[in-house]
Amino acid sequence: MRFYFLAGCLLTLWGAVAQSHHSVFITELMPDPSPSIGLPGYEWIEIRNGSGQPLQLQQWRVGTSTSLSGPLPFYSLAPDSMLILCSATALPFLALHGKALAVSSFPALDNEGTTVWLRHPTGRVIHAVAYEKSWYKNQWKAEGGWSIEMIDWRWPCAGKNNWKASVQDKGGTPGEINSVQDLRTTLMIPTALYSYASAVNKICIQFSGSIDSGWSVQTDGYQLSRGVKIVSAKTIDLSHSLLELSVDQPLQTDSVYGLSWTGIKTCYSDSRGAAGQLKTGRASPGKSMDVILNELLFNPRSGGADFIECFNNSSHILDLSNLYLTNRQPGGGLGTFIRLSQATRLLFPGEYYAFSSDPALIMQQYLVSSPTHLLQTNGFPSLPDETGHVVLLNHQGEILDELQYSEDWHFALLQNKEGISLERINPKERTQWANNWHSAAKTEGFATPARKNSQQRFNEVADLSFRVDPPLFTPNLDGLDDVCTIYYQTAHPGTLASVQILDPAGRLLRVLAARSLLGTQGYWYWDGRDGLGNLLTSGNYLLVLTTYTLQGVIRHYRQGIALWR
Repeated sequence: MRFYFLAGCLLTLWGAVAQSHHSVFITELMPDPSPSIGLPGYEWIEIRNGSGQPLQLQQWRVGTSTSLSGPLPFYSLAPDSMLILCSATALPFLALHGKALAVSSFPALDNEGTTVWLRHPTGRVIHAVAYEKSWYKNQWKAEGGWSIEMIDWRWPCAGKNNWKASVQDKGGTPGEINSVQDLRTTLMIPTALYSYASAVNKICIQFSGSIDSGWSVQTDGYQLSRGVKIVSAKTIDLSHSLLELSVDQPLQTDSVYGLSWTGIKTCYSDSRGAAGQLKTGRASPGKSMDVILNELLFNPRSGGADFIECFNNSSHILDLSNLYLTNRQPGGGLGTFIRLSQATRLLFPGEYYAFSSDPALIMQQYLVSSPTHLLQTNGFPSLPDETGHVVLLNHQGEILDELQYSEDWHFALLQNKEGISLERINPKERTQWANNWHSAAKTEGFATPARKNSQQRFNEVADLSFRVDPPLFTPNLDGLDDVCTIYYQTAHPGTLASVQILDPAGRLLRVLAARSLLGTQGYWYWDGRDGLGNLLTSGNYLLVLTTYTLQGVIRHYRQGIALWR
C-alpha cells in the first residue's frame, strides 16, 4: 500500500512535467491596483487550469521581463479551476476574494506593460502574456484600480484582441469567472504585423498573437523574393509571437524584399489563417531630409490628443527605433528625447507613420486607414496651440528635420482651428516655409494621420478639374452604378467649394457641400435623393460646383447628370 501511495504522490508531483503548452494559463492581471476601486491595493495574477486533470504547481515559477519569482509551494490545482498568485503580504487580503497562493519574490507588474509568464519546473514556459496599457481599451480604467481580463479562455494565445478591462464594479474578478468572459467568440487567428532584418542573414516577423511553435519551424511555408532562400525558422520570444528566419545569403541594405507565407497556424487550434505577404529589409542610418515632419495636430479637440506624422522622403529604409522627436528650447537647446518605437520597426520609402501618446483617441476622432502605422510613444513632445518647435533626429543626434510652426499657418478663413491638423503640401520643398503648410481638408475629416496628406501635391495642375462618374447612374440597389461620384483635383490649397444638385427648372434639390475646404483631390457622392432624403424620379439634373479662393476669385462649373430608376 505504501508503494502505491508513494507512486501516486510521485505521479501527482511530477504530472506537471507532461503538461503541454497552455495547459495552464494566465486569465487576469492587476498591474496597477491604485487607486483602489474595491479590491486590495496589491498586484496579482490569476491562472486557470485548462488541462482537464489535476495540476501540481510545486516548483513552478512566475516571471516577467525583468524578474523571476521563487518556486511555488506544494499546491494541486483542480481542472477548470482558478487561482490567485500574489505576494505573501497580499495573501490575507486577496484570499477573501478567492483561492490564493503566496509566491516568494512575486515579480512587479509594470503599469505600462511587460511580459508575464508561467514556467514549468523543467524550464519550459507554459504560457506568456505580453500585455500593454492599451489592452484596457479604456483610458479611464488604464489609470489604475482595474484589472485586465481575458475574454475567451479557449484562445489563451490570441493576444490583445482577447483582453480588456474588467467591468466588475469592484475593479476585477480575482478567483472568479471573468466579468468580460464571452465563450462565443470565433477563433482568433494571429496576423503578421511587420517584419525586419535583425542581422545580415536573419529576418524577424512580429505576429499579433502566439503561433504554433512546431509548425513555425517548417521553412517551406515561407518565401522571400530576390532569390533568397530560407534555411531555418524558430520562435525566439516567450509568447511565441516573434519568428526568426535564417537565410542563405547576406541581405542588402536598403533593398526591399517581399516576404510571403502560405498560412499561419495558431498555437491552440488546427485552423490556419490566410496566406499573406509583407515587406522586409535592412535599414540604413538615414541622413538629413530622408524622413521629414509631414503633419501635426497641436490643437486637438476636447478630450483628444496631439499627433505628429513622419514621411519617408527617400529611397532608404529607416528604423523607427533609431529616430527621436524632441522640442527646441527657447535657449536653443534640445528637450527630452522621445523614441518613435521601442521595438525595431521599418519605415519604407514613400510610407507614412503617425505617433501619439494616445493612438486610441486619434482613431476615435479621425479616419486611420492603417492602424498599424499609428504608434504609441512613451511620452510626447510639447505642442503648444499657438506656436511650437519640433525636431526630428536619429540615434547619432543628427537632425533630420526641424519645424517651428505657428497657428497663423492655418487657412485664414477658419474661425475655429481646434481639431484641425497642419499638413505639409510638397515633401520636396523646404520645411521652414509657411506657404508649404496648410490646414487639412474638411472633405478628409480635417486630419490624415498615417496616410497621404489631403493637401499634398508635387506638380501643378489646372485651377480645378472635376469629372462625374458615371454621368448616367441607376440608384436601384443592384450593386451597379448605384451612386454618382464627383471627383475633383485642384492646384491651390485653400480653395473652398459649394456643390449643389438642381432640377431642370433650376430649383435647388440637394447641397452636397457648402463652402467646404478642399484638399488637392477628393470626391463627393450623390445617391439620387433630395435634401430631405426623398427618392428623386428618373430624369436629367444639373450639378453646379462653385469655388472660392482667398484672393476673391469665384468660379462656377456645371455638368448634367442623368438619373434612371
